[in-house]
Amino acid sequence: MKNKIYWFMWAPGLWKTVAMNIAEHPENLKNIKETLWLENDLTVGVVKKDTSRPNRWADDRLKRSGIPEEDFTTNKEKYVGEYILTNNGAKYAYHVDELNQEADILVAEPSIHHLSVMKAHLKDRLVVVLIAADTEYRKVRMNGRGTEEESQVNKRVIEGDVQLYIASKLSWDDGEMLSKMIDPKGYEIYEEIFTSASDDAEAANKMEEYFLWLVGEDKFAKEATEEYFKMIRNNTKKGENEKLFDHIIVRSLEKDELAGSNFLTEGDFRDNIVSVIKKHLSE
Repeated sequence: MKNKIYWFMWAPGLWKTVAMNIAEHPENLKNIKETLWLENDLTVGVVKKDTSRPNRWADDRLKRSGIPEEDFTTNKEKYVGEYILTNNGAKYAYHVDELNQEADILVAEPSIHHLSVMKAHLKDRLVVVLIAADTEYRKVRMNGRGTEEESQVNKRVIEGDVQLYIASKLSWDDGEMLSKMIDPKGYEIYEEIFTSASDDAEAANKMEEYFLWLVGEDKFAKEATEEYFKMIRNNTKKGENEKLFDHIIVRSLEKDELAGSNFLTEGDFRDNIVSVIKKHLSE
């Protein structure tokens, strides 16, 4: 059986990389092995994204940076999910070798830009895990990192609300639950625009205009917002609602505090990540 690839996404401030660290932790792998009565130790591989952007960190475990742009063209059959990020002009894509690693478990932290094409390419191999939390949680976590000014944090909270609102519209079974995690005033505005349109396509256009105005000059947020609405439009054209997320994990400040400093091996968030992996390994 082909190994599964676990994709942890979406909104800023939700410790998507921590989810990957939980999946890799030796104690958790031992727990999974013993619970499922597996004979051999489990191995984990990180799926890196290739980009033409120069490396910003000495050791970036999520990207292979500085790839010559011509490689994406001359070796097009080797890449999946290619796109260009307009705010820096860099190309991004996944190399097929990264997707075909021999490890038992593969983990990644993707961009929204890859989701539709990767679901089509990987089919049942892809396990998409949406990590969600309310506005307060995201704001506290991002402020706690101390890496961004308050104005930037507020903008990224809005970006997260945009993501969750779109997720609620594309996840009909979980839409009501996701909608409650959005700032209530913002949600009212989004709903007014959405319900006043004659169809989903018109609603997508109206909301896109509003969100592009709302996020100002943050070009990445603009581009990401445009991609969300493309997904709504594509679903509208198909006349169906694509199931985007295999699992939704909800985070809260209270549950995080109960886990304390041992959040990689204890607590609700760790238990959820481990349970998702167990479920798909046992299939």
